[in-house]
Amino acid sequence: MTLEAAEPSTDIVTERLRQQIQEHLLAWSRAHRRHLPWRGERDPYRIWVSEVMLQQTRVETVIPYYRHFLSQFPTLPSLAEAELDEVLKAWEGLGYYARARNLHRAAQQVMENHGGQLPADRGALLALPGIGPYTVGAILSLAFGQDAACWMATSAACSPDSLLLMTILAWRPPARGSGIWPRRCFRQDRQALSMRR
Repeated sequence: MTLEAAEPSTDIVTERLRQQIQEHLLAWSRAHRRHLPWRGERDPYRIWVSEVMLQQTRVETVIPYYRHFLSQFPTLPSLAEAELDEVLKAWEGLGYYARARNLHRAAQQVMENHGGQLPADRGALLALPGIGPYTVGAILSLAFGQDAACWMATSAACSPDSLLLMTILAWRPPARGSGIWPRRCFRQDRQALSMRR
């Protein structure tokens, strides 16, 4: 990967460098990503189902369950109207059955409180059973096009270099006069990097 040298700047990361890194990562992703049935999905319900199924479960295991589950419950109303036993039967073998119970209960709440549509609001999504910050971020960003972070718990296991790169890609310059300077954002990452060298 060849990145052009940036002009001297007081910013830690220039917008141009951030864009170059993003372009390289996206090109790598296009060349190497796996075909997954939920990739490119924009339906909030289908994104939600995939995210819940993928919690603590390998991707290879989820694929047939995802297809089967959606063939039985293709829409949020169909899931909400189903008997819990039907939902648990469709989930059978996937494990962690609380996920299925929460999915069913949340679908019923969406029907009652949100007119059958998953809300495009962080607080409203977090109020639903079994939906946490990562799932909210996935739904808001993938289905509704919002800038919402999807930060996995396993991110803590990333190397300091990876964390710094993720911070660079997500970072935007603070508003002038806000009193927030980029140096603060990177202090921990720099310390972690210097300890590894």
